[in-house]
Amino acid sequence: MPHTVHSRTLVRALTIVGDQDRLRERLNVSALQLDWWLKGLSRPPDDVFLRAVDIIARHEASEARTSHPLQIQMGSQPARCPNCDTTFFASAVPETEVNNRTQLSCLSCGLKIARGDLIVHLSSDVAKQGAAHVVAAKRMLSAAKSGIRLAPAKENATSQRKDPNESGSDR
Repeated sequence: MPHTVHSRTLVRALTIVGDQDRLRERLNVSALQLDWWLKGLSRPPDDVFLRAVDIIARHEASEARTSHPLQIQMGSQPARCPNCDTTFFASAVPETEVNNRTQLSCLSCGLKIARGDLIVHLSSDVAKQGAAHVVAAKRMLSAAKSGIRLAPAKENATSQRKDPNESGSDR
């Protein structure tokens, strides 16, 4: 069975679409013709060959989109999936330009969400984070005015504990 560029291309297209009936329908050819071309026993017409190349090209373009995930950010804050909290998305449909109406798909859970809606969620998260910083700053200011010394927020209780082997006196 000769392996020509034509038969290899048709076999690749077959792998992408899943079975011979689907490929036959996509190429609009008979089962017998497709079988002969897949085995390399004859050469398909150029228009059929080019339709098989188109199947492969569309598939590879789709793979390229998902291999380059989108991450939307405001400052250093990434947009998070409302469903699973991951930060990586891909365009759900092939488009040349991503805009606010573009449907994105979460690469973790598959949730489909418009880019604009994702930005709205991100804006809300950034606003909440900003409000939390304001509350913390007001708390620190109030404590400073009343003479209370607050521990820095990043310091944890374990760093303030004394070693039980350490005694208060020098020996």
